Amino acid sequence: MADDEAVHLNPDSLDKYFRLDAVSIFQLSEKADALLEIDPTSEQLRLFVPAVGGMPEVDGLERVKVDRIARPGGGSRYRIVLDVAGMHYAGYQLIESIVAYLREGSTFTRAVAESIAVMKDLLANRGRLTDDEETGLWGELTLLEDLVSGIGEHSAVASWLGPVASEHDFSLERFEVEVKTTRGEGRRHLIASDTQLQPSPGRPLYLLSLQITLAGAAQEGRTLPQVVADLRAILDDTSSQFEAALYAVGYRDGDADLYRTRFQFRSKPRGYLIDDNFPSVTRPRLEMTVPNLHLVSEVRYRVDVGGLLPAHMPAPLDNFCEVLK
Repeated sequence: MADDEAVHLNPDSLDKYFRLDAVSIFQLSEKADALLEIDPTSEQLRLFVPAVGGMPEVDGLERVKVDRIARPGGGSRYRIVLDVAGMHYAGYQLIESIVAYLREGSTFTRAVAESIAVMKDLLANRGRLTDDEETGLWGELTLLEDLVSGIGEHSAVASWLGPVASEHDFSLERFEVEVKTTRGEGRRHLIASDTQLQPSPGRPLYLLSLQITLAGAAQEGRTLPQVVADLRAILDDTSSQFEAALYAVGYRDGDADLYRTRFQFRSKPRGYLIDDNFPSVTRPRLEMTVPNLHLVSEVRYRVDVGGLLPAHMPAPLDNFCEVLK
């Protein structure tokens, strides 16, 4: 093979390799010193190239892994492992694209990044929660953790309604709670609908405002997976119910490495009673002022509770929340 040539497989020839009972190994490009392994059993393509430059970040992609391995005879290689189940040739095209960039003189990091950018629709992103969802779940789970200690695991886990798409996050014996968690310096929270702060008939509703911040190396800081692990450690009879709830909100243990940010409380949580004086946008209030309300399909707004007087929170949240002097 000449230095400027690279091996190319068409879909039929690639399919033949995947029908074999053994791993196939061959050189894709002499110039790029790129070696390809086709593994039918695991349905993987593995590309080996010289370990030159930095290692690309692919943490957000479920089908792509990159590591560095020792090279026989000395030195090391980068290995990119691609799960191509159900997408054999699309995966091979990604490998080909990486090698093409390398043959043109690109670094491995740039070759991988550019190739993934072009073919990102062919790669399934891992199910990471958004930053806001991560923050919100962190807040809800810290409250759940406190409730387990205060009222027991059965009542605590049963009270957590967020995962079942209830209007309010927690339904306790005497009242309901909507938890809002922010990374901001103020207590400004997003309200997602005109029913989220609508109390249920005969049930007081509180908005629980949690302020969190980056923890750095602080001992009190915890990542979302650490909060999950701490909760699992104190649950017994309700473990299966808790796991089902985690699954319902989109948290997966396989994505734990994607949640690396450690949080801690910026301030003590505060509770606010949703009453006639609270600036909530609710369906009954809108019905009194907005004509043709049936034509309005979505209501979202932000409310800054920092200027409001916090409530004296009833048990079991009296110790979790700030106690007014």
